Parts: sequence; structure tokens; C-alpha cells
Amino acid sequence: MTVKTKYDFEQFVVLKHDVDKIKRMITGITVWHGGTVRYCLQSGGSEIWCFEFEIDPSGTKEKKVGFAK
Repeated sequence: MTVKTKYDFEQFVVLKHDVDKIKRMITGITVWHGGTVRYCLQSGGSEIWCFEFEIDPSGTKEKKVGFAK
């Protein structure tokens, strides 16, 4: 079975509802029965599972996740 996803592993994204717009890396993808896709987003030591509609790929040009300069 082949599954096409909107986002890829190691892609940097932010959550639409995150007021701080913390950049997160996609580290996992799960496909559920019926084709629902969830993404594991990681920043520093925390991870969260989200649906495609919660993710915003814009404004994610930096290559660092969860680290201050």
C-alpha cells in the first residue's frame, strides 16, 4: 500500500493554534483506518501528535528546532 502525505519526515512546521509559533520537526507519521493521517511533531524534548489541519508549514525556513540562539 502506498500512502501520500501532505508533509514529510524531517520537515519543519508550526501549529496553527500555537501563539508562539514554535518550530517543530515531523518525526513520525501514522495512518489510521479510513486514511486519517496524524503527524508526530517534536521540539526539544516534547512531542505532540497532530492532524494535517492543525499544521502550518509557512514561516519555517530555519533548520533548528527548540534551541535558542
